Order: sequence, then C-alpha cells, then structure tokens
Amino acid sequence: MPDDPMSVFISYSHDSAQHEARVLALADRLRADGIDAMVDQYQTAPPDGWQLWMEKQIRDAKFVLLVCTETYLRRVMREDAGKGLGVMWESSIIYSYLYNAGSVNTKFIPIVFDRADTNYIPIPLQPTTYYFVGDDPGYESLYRRLTNQPAIPVAPLGKSRYLPSLDRATNQVPTIQPNLVHPYALQSNFTGRIHERAELTAWLTDDARPIFSLVAMGGMGKSTLAWYWLKQDVLPSPVTGIGQIGVMWWSFYEGEASFAKFVDEALKYVSGHDIDAARLPTTYDRALELRRELQSKRVLFVLDGFERQLRAYARLDAAYLRDDATESWREAQACVEPDAARLLKDIATGTTRAKVLLTSRLMVSDLEDRAGNPLAGVLDRELKELGREDAIAFMRAQGVTKGTPAEIATVCEAYGNHPLSLRLLSGLIARDTRTPGDIAAAPRHDVHADLVQRQHHILDVAYNSLPIREKNLIRQVALIPNALTWGSLKTQFGKDFRNEAELAQVLSVLQERGLYTRDPNTDMYNMHVVLRRYLYDLATDREKSQLHVQEYFSETPIKPKTSRSLRVFLCHAHEDKVAVRDLYRRLGAEGIEPWLDEEDLLPGMDWQQEIPKAVQASDIVLVCLSRTSTTKVGYVQKEIKFALDVADEQPEGAIFLIPLRLEKCDVPERVRKWQYVDLFDENGYSKLMRSLWRSAEIKGLRVSK
Repeated sequence: MPDDPMSVFISYSHDSAQHEARVLALADRLRADGIDAMVDQYQTAPPDGWQLWMEKQIRDAKFVLLVCTETYLRRVMREDAGKGLGVMWESSIIYSYLYNAGSVNTKFIPIVFDRADTNYIPIPLQPTTYYFVGDDPGYESLYRRLTNQPAIPVAPLGKSRYLPSLDRATNQVPTIQPNLVHPYALQSNFTGRIHERAELTAWLTDDARPIFSLVAMGGMGKSTLAWYWLKQDVLPSPVTGIGQIGVMWWSFYEGEASFAKFVDEALKYVSGHDIDAARLPTTYDRALELRRELQSKRVLFVLDGFERQLRAYARLDAAYLRDDATESWREAQACVEPDAARLLKDIATGTTRAKVLLTSRLMVSDLEDRAGNPLAGVLDRELKELGREDAIAFMRAQGVTKGTPAEIATVCEAYGNHPLSLRLLSGLIARDTRTPGDIAAAPRHDVHADLVQRQHHILDVAYNSLPIREKNLIRQVALIPNALTWGSLKTQFGKDFRNEAELAQVLSVLQERGLYTRDPNTDMYNMHVVLRRYLYDLATDREKSQLHVQEYFSETPIKPKTSRSLRVFLCHAHEDKVAVRDLYRRLGAEGIEPWLDEEDLLPGMDWQQEIPKAVQASDIVLVCLSRTSTTKVGYVQKEIKFALDVADEQPEGAIFLIPLRLEKCDVPERVRKWQYVDLFDENGYSKLMRSLWRSAEIKGLRVSK
C-alpha cells in the first residue's frame, strides 16, 4: 500500500437518522483502517458552498462510494421534487464523469447496507461490481478493492514445460507402462458383467464424461469388475488404440494410501521424474502441477475404494464399517481433502485429458450439483446384483455341479444374487460332507427379505461351518485392517500351529471357501471389508487387544472411554474459512468436539462475549496460520490473545495451544515457543491427531467415537 492514505468520498441520501448514522459509522471505520474517507457529516458550512465542496470532493477522491437505496435512486432520477438537492447535484457530476470517460468506470463504486437495495443501483453503474457492507466479510471485500489487496493474488509465473514430440505414425505421444500401484487379488471364476464392461469401454473412448462413478454396497463386486475390465479389456489391447498414454490403478483400501500419496505417485508417473519438493512443497502445489501435466497427457486413473476419502469413512475404524453404519447425507459424502474435491471437479469439467474410474460405496457429493444430480462430466452408475444366467454360471464354475438351472437360480435369488454371498454359499455347497456340489445342500432355513440381513446370514453359516483352527485364525487376521504377506502371517500366527505346513493348509481351506484371498504376484493375503467387519464384531475384547494389534497401531495411542469428548477451539482468519470448516468436519468425524464460530454461535448471541468463553472452556486451541492470518489486523489477533492468557494458566508441560500452519507462512513471534504442525504436509493431520490423542489421555477425555 502507498504511504499516502487512499481518499474516498461517500455520496448518499439522508433517508433517516438511522441511515445517516450507519453512513457515518462506515466513514469512521474506513478512516480507522487508514482510508481518508470524507462524508458531508464531517462538515458544517464549507467556505465555498456545498455545491463547489461536493464537486471538489468527487474530483479529488480516488474512489466515490454511492450508498444505494430506494430514496437515493429516486433523487438521482429527479423523482423527489424539491428534496435531496445534494444527491441531485452529486449525481449530475458523476454522470458527467461517466459520459466523458466513455462509460469506462474505475472511480465510482456502488455499495449497499441491505441486499435488497441492489435493485436501486443507478443504471449506468449496474455493470459495476457492488459491495454489501452490512457485515464484516462485505466490508473486508470493499476494503480489499480500495487498497488493491486481492484475496487471491496472481500465481507466480512458472517456467515453460517441455512436451514430448508426437509419434508420426500414430500422431500420439508415446505410451508409458501401466502403473498398478496396489494390485487387486482377483479371486477365481469371474463371471458375467458383459454389459457393465461394454459400458466402461464405451465411456473410455468417449470424451464427453471424463469421470465414471461406479457405486454399490459392499460385496457387490465393484473392485473385482474394475480390475477384471482393466486387465482383460484395456491393457491387452494396444493402448494407443483408445488414445491412452498411461494407466494407473490406486486403491484407497491400502493402509496409508492417502490422497496426498496418490498425488505424489500420480505426478511422478505422469511427469516421468521425481518431485521438486522446493518448487512444489505442498499437496495443493503438487495437485495443481498434476492438473497441468494432465492437460496434455491422456491417462486413465482407476481409484478403487474412494469412499475412504469421504467424510462418512474418514475414521480410524473405516476398515470395519458396514454399509448401514455410515451416513449417506450430502456432507458425509463430500471429500475430506479439499484438494481431492478440486482435482476431481477440474477433471469432470474437461480441463484435462484424464479419465477417472471411481469405485465407491457412496456417490461423491462434490461431483453433484445442488439438486443432487451428477455433474455434466460424470457418468454415475450403481452396480447391481448378478443376472440370473450369470449367477447360475458362477455357481457351476465354483463347483456346484448338481442341480437344475431353475433350482440353482432359486437358491441364488434367495441371496439377492449378491456376488460375495454366492461365493461363500458355493464354498459351503461344493464341500458339503453329505452331498458335495449338490444344490440340495444349500442351508434349509428361513431367509430374511432384507439383503443386508441375507448377507449377514450367509456370513454366519460360512463362519460357523469352519473347523476350530480355521475359525481362530480368520477371526484373528480380521483384527489387522490391511493385507499381510506370508512372512507376516508366519511371524504373527505361526506359534499357534505345529509347523508352516499346517498354517498353509489352514490358509488353503479359507481360500477355498472364499473367506481369504491370496495374490500370487505379490504374495499378499487379504479379505473383503464386509467379512472383516463381520469377524471384528465376533472377536472378544481380549482378542482385540492382543499384542499384534497393539503393535500395528503403535502410532495410535489407545483412547480411554470417558464421559466427554476433547474440546478444540479453532482460531482462524475469515479468509481461511473454507480450509478451517473442512478441518472442523474432520475433527468432528474423529469424535472430537470442535468449536467454530459459524457453526456454534447461535443467532442473537453476543459473539464478543461467547468467543472468549469458548476459548476458556476448550481443552486445546488450534491457532490456524496462513499468509493472511499472520499479517491481518483484526479480531483473529484478539482470539490469539485470549488463548495466550488461558495458556499461561495451564500446568507446566501441558498441551493447550498448537500453532497449525495451513500453508507455508511465518509463525508469529508470540506463538513461536510452541511446536507448530503443517496441515498441508502429507503426515500433518496424523501428527496433529497424535497430539490431540495424547492430550486427551492426560486429561482423561474421550477422542474417537
């Protein structure tokens, strides 16, 4: 900002004493904020007379603010005979300026105290940006305009990028090898889904909708279909035949497969080189760079298990959640990471050449309009149960060789033709001790009408039919929410068996019955999330607290069950509201009780009294820092002062105030004594949570749900 104060003249009509008072208050506030604002109420009797005084004010001011009301417009239009001569004179001068400037306006700014008054902006100024100054955000927007401080500065100009030459024969960029980061352990006898595979292939060759959202309940075969289609219909054919230069498979079911790590892997894959951490320090920077790369490079991304990136599943126990145990309302279906929502929306709008196949239990609400309909660039499909003929063929392939097609179809329909249920059912029938492979061996008892209940029923039968050794092992491995290698299985559970051969035999039985899978390429063993949830519920508290589970969660302190949740106050600047609001929701999903002014202040509350009370009642204060908040003068500084005063009252060594950087910025001197955490770092959120958990342990409070 220049050293000389910015000069502003306020033109308004004397509607009422109340209106005059709020105009005067606006002028006073501008002057307090370094703006040389002038209003007629500061004058009593100008020596040159009011007409000349007004003309000089308009001429000399850098900006003229027009306070638009119904009365102001009537007097501008000469509709109040004998009234408002001052407004009539000022408007004549203003109209002359606009006329002489050829309607190019950089000086005159309409403002309103009530939103309805936008209807009374004079016609020559209606194309001009107006400002609602009835609240702090509106005033701040006006102040930014007057002082030339845009909320979003122009991004720095980077270096030109190198683009590879096209291959003359194909007129395409040379292809790159597929990057299947988390290979899927496909079980045997994949059957059917001809229509779904054809639709996926048609989508891939059509640029109209860059994103395909494949949604279904657990066990319906989303991951299986996506992997089989990729391996059988996409990769074996020449990649250039469908215009691809790359294919990447990423599964969010893997333990540490965060969005930040996906961005890093995708950027390295697409660009062909390592990430310059100095130039791209944050996930936001890297996601933006990935978007730039994808503007010229056509890559198919298959993002499996994307529900793990939604708020409904943003929990430590996501691996154990049932379909009916999660929330499906709009906010719960939104992305936890703003960068993820931003990248998906960019791709959906066609600003890149990327294609994205999402598999998820829930539709991503960030890819919907306000009415809940998919965006124009999104193809939304719900994966249904297997067709009748496919279900029969699958059961035959699984070893159910005896029985007529009608008999097999009747049994399958009793289980909703649900693929996971049929796999478990076929394992029981094929190995039945009395009539192996005969459909007559299907369990003979009532079948519930609800699909979730039917699914639970077949899980009961499949589990209860196991020998005792298999039961014990499968229940224990379910407590570890990720895939295990053969070596890990031997280390963790080998002591429960006489030798390795016996352990291998038990694992073979579990595989044959469809309860456990092995990927021969990676030698990794895993189970379906539906099975994991079922078996987790069966486990005793003692089993859940066994040593190998504690070791797995060594980074996650055990949280005591107590009467109330940890209370966290979010101190922030208004400009950071979007990022802080998302943090508020993430903390709430963890079972923490966050406090945010826009969420927790009720209409009619005195916010200047309630905010200090909220700070005092909090267990932790997160001081959210950004380049804006560290330089801003305003109430955010008062909030920090409240927090510092309360921090002085805390016991020595207690965790109370945590500086949290939302982006790279300087940490203010007065909070520098406390170790800060960078939320934009890929491990930043987990570091923050560890600190909150530790504080809760010390205070004897509850953290997670």
